[in-house]
Amino acid sequence: MPVVPFWVPYTNSSFLRRFFYRSFATNRNKFLKTMKTRIFDCNERNIIKKEITRYYLRIRIEKVKKFIDQNINRDIDIKQLAEIACISDFHFIRVFNELCGCTPYQYLIKKRIERAKKMLNHNLFSVLQISQECGYDSVQTFRKCFKRETGLSPKNFYKNHLAVA
Repeated sequence: MPVVPFWVPYTNSSFLRRFFYRSFATNRNKFLKTMKTRIFDCNERNIIKKEITRYYLRIRIEKVKKFIDQNINRDIDIKQLAEIACISDFHFIRVFNELCGCTPYQYLIKKRIERAKKMLNHNLFSVLQISQECGYDSVQTFRKCFKRETGLSPKNFYKNHLAVA
């Protein structure tokens, strides 16, 4: 009777049991090599599936970023962004954070502040108009976010820009 390895799967099929017994007993090295190859192939397939999934998630996140850039002056919520990406709210936040390095809210704030900086540099609008154009409900909220992101109030940012230019 050949020695059967302890990891031979239990099965009701006598054919499969005989196959494992004979394969292992007749040519142990070949059998082990075949099993390693099959395990490696399974792992490789899983890696490929993960990469394909990640690729499609990147495409969906790019759609969301484009939507944010086009609708930066509107009130945008996570549910709306998750619907665009066609994934759940919690999964969306996790995936967005993994791919972009920040949460969707942080990305939105960053884009709004970048737009406000450009508008302040051109000096065509008041702080109230800029805050409304960037999607803020009040000037106080805009000033607080602007100062948190840049370290300067909008007025001081404009003054520093004039001094440099």
